[in-house]
Amino acid sequence: QQTQQPSWQILNPSSFATVVVRLPPNTSIQCESDAVVSSSGNVDMTGFVGGGFLSGLARAFLTRESFFTTRVSHSRGNAAGSAFQEEVMLAPTHPGGLVIHELRSPNDAIFINSGGYVASDETIQITSQMQSSLLGSSRILSGTGMFLLKAILKESNSIGSVVIASYGSMHTIVLKAGEKRLVDNGHVVAWTVSMPYHVGLASKSGGIFGSLSSGEGLMCFFTGPGVVYVQSHKPDSGDASGKPRQNNANPVAQICLVFFMMFAFSVLFLVSMYFMQSSEGQFFDQNNAFNNHRYGQNYDL
Repeated sequence: QQTQQPSWQILNPSSFATVVVRLPPNTSIQCESDAVVSSSGNVDMTGFVGGGFLSGLARAFLTRESFFTTRVSHSRGNAAGSAFQEEVMLAPTHPGGLVIHELRSPNDAIFINSGGYVASDETIQITSQMQSSLLGSSRILSGTGMFLLKAILKESNSIGSVVIASYGSMHTIVLKAGEKRLVDNGHVVAWTVSMPYHVGLASKSGGIFGSLSSGEGLMCFFTGPGVVYVQSHKPDSGDASGKPRQNNANPVAQICLVFFMMFAFSVLFLVSMYFMQSSEGQFFDQNNAFNNHRYGQNYDL
Protein backbone atom coordinates (compact mmCIF):
# COMPACT_ATOMS: atom_id res chain seq x y z
CA GLN A 1 0.00 0.00 0.00
CA GLN A 2 1.38 3.38 -1.09
CA THR A 3 2.00 5.91 1.65
CA GLN A 4 -0.12 9.04 1.42
CA GLN A 5 1.70 12.29 0.72
CA PRO A 6 0.95 15.75 2.16
CA SER A 7 -1.31 17.83 -0.09
CA TRP A 8 -0.63 21.52 -0.79
CA GLN A 9 -3.15 24.26 -1.61
CA ILE A 10 -2.57 27.98 -2.12
CA LEU A 11 -5.19 30.34 -0.71
CA ASN A 12 -5.68 33.88 -2.07
CA PRO A 13 -3.12 33.40 -4.87
CA SER A 14 -2.40 37.08 -5.29
CA SER A 15 -0.08 39.39 -3.36
CA PHE A 16 -1.21 38.16 0.08
CA ALA A 17 -1.07 34.42 -0.49
CA THR A 18 -0.91 31.63 2.09
CA VAL A 19 -0.52 27.89 1.66
CA VAL A 20 -2.43 25.18 3.51
CA VAL A 21 -0.85 21.74 3.90
CA ARG A 22 -2.93 18.70 4.84
CA LEU A 23 -0.87 16.04 6.60
CA PRO A 24 -1.98 12.38 6.59
CA PRO A 25 -0.97 10.34 9.66
CA ASN A 26 2.78 9.73 10.04
CA THR A 27 3.80 12.38 7.50
CA SER A 28 5.75 15.63 7.81
CA ILE A 29 7.05 18.62 5.88
CA GLN A 30 9.87 21.11 6.39
CA CYS A 31 9.63 24.89 6.26
CA GLU A 32 11.48 28.08 7.01
CA SER A 33 11.65 29.17 10.63
CA ASP A 34 8.67 31.35 11.63
CA ALA A 35 6.65 30.41 8.51
CA VAL A 36 3.83 28.67 10.42
CA VAL A 37 0.68 30.79 10.77
CA SER A 38 -1.62 28.24 12.46
CA SER A 39 -2.12 24.50 12.77
CA SER A 40 -4.60 21.93 14.06
CA GLY A 41 -4.24 20.26 17.44
CA ASN A 42 -2.31 17.11 16.55
CA VAL A 43 0.45 18.87 14.61
CA ASP A 44 3.92 18.86 16.17
CA MET A 45 6.66 21.40 15.34
CA THR A 46 10.35 20.87 16.04
CA GLY A 47 13.46 22.75 14.95
CA PHE A 48 16.51 21.10 13.41
CA VAL A 49 19.55 22.01 11.34
CA GLY A 50 18.72 20.81 7.85
CA GLY A 51 21.62 19.01 6.18
CA GLY A 52 23.86 19.30 9.23
CA PHE A 53 25.74 22.08 11.00
CA LEU A 54 27.87 23.18 8.03
CA SER A 55 24.85 23.25 5.72
CA GLY A 56 23.02 25.43 8.23
CA LEU A 57 25.95 27.84 8.36
CA ALA A 58 26.01 28.00 4.56
CA ARG A 59 22.31 28.82 4.39
CA ALA A 60 22.54 31.47 7.10
CA PHE A 61 25.58 33.36 5.82
CA LEU A 62 25.64 32.66 2.07
CA THR A 63 21.94 32.80 1.19
CA ARG A 64 20.61 34.72 4.24
CA GLU A 65 18.09 32.02 5.09
CA SER A 66 17.50 30.84 8.65
CA PHE A 67 20.05 28.60 10.33
CA PHE A 68 17.31 26.31 11.69
CA THR A 69 14.61 24.54 9.72
CA THR A 70 11.19 23.69 11.17
CA ARG A 71 9.76 20.19 10.81
CA VAL A 72 5.95 20.09 10.92
CA SER A 73 4.64 16.57 11.47
CA HIS A 74 1.49 14.55 12.13
CA SER A 75 2.93 11.53 13.91
CA ARG A 76 -0.05 10.47 16.03
CA GLY A 77 -1.85 8.28 13.54
CA ASN A 78 -2.56 5.58 16.11
CA ALA A 79 -3.94 7.92 18.75
CA ALA A 80 -7.65 8.35 19.29
CA GLY A 81 -9.16 11.00 17.07
CA SER A 82 -5.99 11.54 15.01
CA ALA A 83 -6.60 9.11 12.17
CA PHE A 84 -7.69 11.99 9.91
CA GLN A 85 -5.55 14.52 8.13
CA GLU A 86 -4.20 17.43 10.13
CA GLU A 87 -3.74 20.93 8.73
CA VAL A 88 -1.10 23.63 8.90
CA MET A 89 -1.11 27.09 7.33
CA LEU A 90 2.13 28.71 6.14
CA ALA A 91 2.96 32.16 4.80
CA PRO A 92 5.99 34.28 3.92
CA THR A 93 6.76 37.29 6.08
CA HIS A 94 6.35 39.87 3.34
CA PRO A 95 3.23 40.21 1.18
CA GLY A 96 3.53 38.41 -2.12
CA GLY A 97 2.45 35.50 -4.25
CA LEU A 98 3.24 31.81 -3.87
CA VAL A 99 3.74 28.96 -6.30
CA ILE A 100 3.97 25.20 -5.76
CA HIS A 101 6.72 23.66 -7.88
CA GLU A 102 6.46 19.88 -8.25
CA LEU A 103 9.55 17.71 -8.58
CA ARG A 104 8.84 14.38 -10.26
CA SER A 105 12.34 13.69 -11.64
CA PRO A 106 15.90 14.98 -11.18
CA ASN A 107 15.29 17.20 -14.22
CA ASP A 108 12.75 19.21 -12.20
CA ALA A 109 15.42 20.47 -9.78
CA ILE A 110 15.18 24.23 -9.34
CA PHE A 111 17.33 27.18 -8.30
CA ILE A 112 15.68 29.61 -5.83
CA ASN A 113 16.85 33.14 -5.19
CA SER A 114 17.68 34.10 -1.62
CA GLY A 115 14.52 34.63 0.42
CA GLY A 116 12.24 32.72 -1.95
CA TYR A 117 12.07 29.37 -0.18
CA VAL A 118 9.06 28.78 2.11
CA ALA A 119 8.48 25.02 2.57
CA SER A 120 8.86 21.62 0.94
CA ASP A 121 8.19 17.91 1.32
CA GLU A 122 10.64 15.75 3.26
CA THR A 123 11.56 14.04 -0.02
CA ILE A 124 13.26 17.25 -1.18
CA GLN A 125 16.74 18.36 -0.14
CA ILE A 126 17.46 22.10 0.13
CA THR A 127 21.11 23.04 -0.29
CA SER A 128 23.11 26.18 -1.02
CA GLN A 129 25.18 26.27 -4.17
CA MET A 130 27.58 28.70 -5.79
CA GLN A 131 26.63 29.84 -9.25
CA SER A 132 28.55 28.64 -12.27
CA SER A 133 31.00 31.53 -12.39
CA LEU A 134 32.75 33.61 -9.76
CA LEU A 135 32.92 36.57 -12.12
CA GLY A 136 30.63 38.14 -14.71
CA SER A 137 26.98 37.55 -15.37
CA SER A 138 26.31 34.58 -13.08
CA ARG A 139 27.22 36.61 -10.03
CA ILE A 140 24.75 39.36 -10.93
CA LEU A 141 21.89 37.05 -11.75
CA SER A 142 20.88 36.08 -8.23
CA GLY A 143 20.50 39.67 -7.07
CA THR A 144 21.80 38.75 -3.60
CA GLY A 145 25.24 37.34 -4.37
CA MET A 146 26.92 34.34 -5.88
CA PHE A 147 24.99 31.73 -3.87
CA LEU A 148 21.54 30.26 -4.49
CA LEU A 149 19.30 27.67 -2.92
CA LYS A 150 18.86 24.44 -4.82
CA ALA A 151 15.82 22.16 -4.39
CA ILE A 152 16.41 18.61 -5.57
CA LEU A 153 14.88 15.19 -4.88
CA LYS A 154 16.73 13.10 -2.30
CA GLU A 155 15.95 9.94 -4.32
CA SER A 156 15.44 9.81 -8.08
CA ASN A 157 12.31 7.63 -7.83
CA SER A 158 10.50 9.92 -5.35
CA ILE A 159 8.28 12.97 -5.85
CA GLY A 160 7.79 16.17 -3.86
CA SER A 161 6.68 19.79 -3.84
CA VAL A 162 8.43 23.01 -2.90
CA VAL A 163 6.69 26.33 -2.15
CA ILE A 164 8.34 29.50 -3.47
CA ALA A 165 7.47 33.09 -2.50
CA SER A 166 7.63 36.26 -4.58
CA TYR A 167 7.46 39.99 -3.97
CA GLY A 168 4.12 40.92 -5.52
CA SER A 169 2.33 38.48 -7.81
CA MET A 170 4.02 35.33 -9.08
CA HIS A 171 4.07 34.56 -12.81
CA THR A 172 5.06 31.21 -14.32
CA ILE A 173 6.81 31.19 -17.71
CA VAL A 174 7.17 27.76 -19.35
CA LEU A 175 9.72 27.66 -22.18
CA LYS A 176 9.79 25.07 -24.94
CA ALA A 177 13.04 23.62 -26.26
CA GLY A 178 15.07 26.39 -27.88
CA GLU A 179 12.63 29.13 -26.84
CA LYS A 180 14.27 32.24 -25.39
CA ARG A 181 12.98 34.65 -22.76
CA LEU A 182 14.38 37.88 -21.32
CA VAL A 183 13.64 38.73 -17.69
CA ASP A 184 14.84 41.69 -15.65
CA ASN A 185 17.34 40.32 -13.14
CA GLY A 186 15.48 41.96 -10.23
CA HIS A 187 12.29 40.05 -11.09
CA VAL A 188 13.76 36.53 -11.30
CA VAL A 189 12.65 34.30 -8.40
CA ALA A 190 13.49 30.74 -9.49
CA TRP A 191 14.29 28.70 -12.57
CA THR A 192 15.00 25.14 -13.69
CA VAL A 193 18.56 24.04 -12.87
CA SER A 194 19.16 22.42 -16.25
CA MET A 195 18.13 25.53 -18.23
CA PRO A 196 20.98 27.57 -19.76
CA TYR A 197 21.06 31.28 -18.97
CA HIS A 198 23.27 34.31 -19.18
CA VAL A 199 23.05 38.02 -18.40
CA GLY A 200 23.30 40.72 -21.03
CA LEU A 201 22.34 44.28 -21.87
CA ALA A 202 18.66 45.00 -22.36
CA SER A 203 19.23 47.02 -25.53
CA LYS A 204 20.66 45.08 -28.47
CA SER A 205 21.22 48.11 -30.70
CA GLY A 206 21.83 50.93 -28.22
CA GLY A 207 24.65 49.29 -26.32
CA ILE A 208 25.45 50.31 -22.76
CA PHE A 209 24.04 53.84 -23.14
CA GLY A 210 20.80 52.54 -24.66
CA SER A 211 20.36 49.97 -21.89
CA LEU A 212 21.04 52.43 -19.07
CA SER A 213 18.94 55.23 -20.56
CA SER A 214 15.98 52.85 -20.97
CA GLY A 215 16.05 52.15 -17.24
CA GLU A 216 16.30 48.37 -17.81
CA GLY A 217 20.06 47.85 -17.59
CA LEU A 218 20.78 44.12 -17.39
CA MET A 219 18.44 41.32 -18.40
CA CYS A 220 18.56 37.56 -17.83
CA PHE A 221 18.45 35.51 -21.04
CA PHE A 222 16.92 32.04 -20.53
CA THR A 223 16.80 29.27 -23.12
CA GLY A 224 14.27 26.44 -22.85
CA PRO A 225 13.21 23.84 -22.09
CA GLY A 226 12.39 24.78 -18.52
CA VAL A 227 10.34 27.05 -16.28
CA VAL A 228 11.07 30.51 -14.90
CA TYR A 229 9.19 32.01 -11.95
CA VAL A 230 8.99 35.80 -12.09
CA GLN A 231 7.78 38.31 -9.50
CA SER A 232 5.73 41.30 -10.59
CA HIS A 233 7.60 43.82 -8.43
CA LYS A 234 11.15 44.39 -7.34
CA PRO A 235 11.97 44.58 -3.62
CA ASP A 236 12.27 48.11 -2.26
CA SER A 237 15.67 49.53 -3.15
CA GLY A 238 15.85 50.89 0.41
CA ASP A 239 15.91 47.32 1.71
CA ALA A 240 19.58 46.43 1.97
CA SER A 241 18.86 42.75 1.72
CA GLY A 242 16.66 43.06 -1.35
CA LYS A 243 14.81 39.97 -0.28
CA PRO A 244 11.24 39.12 -1.23
CA ARG A 245 10.97 37.25 2.05
CA GLN A 246 12.96 38.02 5.14
CA ASN A 247 12.82 35.78 8.15
CA ASN A 248 12.25 37.42 11.53
CA ALA A 249 14.69 35.03 13.14
CA ASN A 250 18.23 36.41 13.31
CA PRO A 251 20.64 33.77 11.93
CA VAL A 252 23.54 35.18 13.96
CA ALA A 253 21.52 34.89 17.16
CA GLN A 254 20.53 31.34 16.24
CA ILE A 255 24.14 30.32 15.66
CA CYS A 256 25.21 31.99 18.91
CA LEU A 257 22.54 29.96 20.68
CA VAL A 258 23.97 26.74 19.23
CA PHE A 259 27.51 27.64 20.34
CA PHE A 260 26.22 28.60 23.80
CA MET A 261 24.52 25.21 24.15
CA MET A 262 27.70 23.45 23.04
CA PHE A 263 29.76 25.52 25.51
CA ALA A 264 27.33 24.81 28.36
CA PHE A 265 27.43 21.10 27.62
CA SER A 266 31.25 21.13 27.57
CA VAL A 267 31.38 22.96 30.92
CA LEU A 268 28.97 20.50 32.52
CA PHE A 269 31.01 17.60 31.17
CA LEU A 270 34.29 19.02 32.53
CA VAL A 271 32.74 19.78 35.92
CA SER A 272 31.32 16.27 36.20
CA MET A 273 34.72 14.78 35.28
CA TYR A 274 36.42 16.98 37.90
CA PHE A 275 34.07 15.84 40.67
CA MET A 276 34.46 12.20 39.64
CA GLN A 277 38.24 12.46 39.84
CA SER A 278 38.01 14.32 43.17
CA SER A 279 35.77 11.67 44.67
CA GLU A 280 38.11 8.91 43.47
CA GLY A 281 41.09 10.75 44.98
CA GLN A 282 39.34 11.15 48.30
CA PHE A 283 38.48 7.46 48.31
CA PHE A 284 42.10 6.45 47.73
CA ASP A 285 43.33 8.90 50.39
CA GLN A 286 40.90 7.53 52.95
CA ASN A 287 41.84 3.98 52.03
CA ASN A 288 45.56 4.71 52.40
CA ALA A 289 45.00 6.43 55.73
CA PHE A 290 43.01 3.44 56.99
CA ASN A 291 45.74 1.01 55.89
CA ASN A 292 48.47 3.09 57.47
CA HIS A 293 46.55 3.28 60.74
CA ARG A 294 45.84 -0.43 60.70
CA TYR A 295 49.36 -1.56 59.91
CA GLY A 296 50.80 1.01 62.28
CA GLN A 297 48.88 -0.50 65.15
CA ASN A 298 50.16 -3.96 64.19
CA TYR A 299 53.73 -2.71 64.22
CA ASP A 300 53.24 -1.25 67.69
CA LEU A 301 52.08 -4.62 68.94
